[in-house]
Amino acid sequence: AGFTKLRFFDDGQQALDYLMNLADRKGDAFTDEVQLLITDIEMPQLDGHTLTRKVKEHKVLRKLPVIILDR
Repeated sequence: AGFTKLRFFDDGQQALDYLMNLADRKGDAFTDEVQLLITDIEMPQLDGHTLTRKVKEHKVLRKLPVIILDR
């Protein structure tokens, strides 16, 4: 599909840590780096539901669209 900037994480906690760090550094401009979060429901460390809840509760990250996959 032509996407060139993809980031993959081994678990939900790694993804959340990355997003929180990005929001702290860039504020609302975090969308220059991330436009969409795709997560699985079942992941180690932090499941997809909890990851989504934490993103949507964050004052900056709440603008990030999230897709949750259930296999």
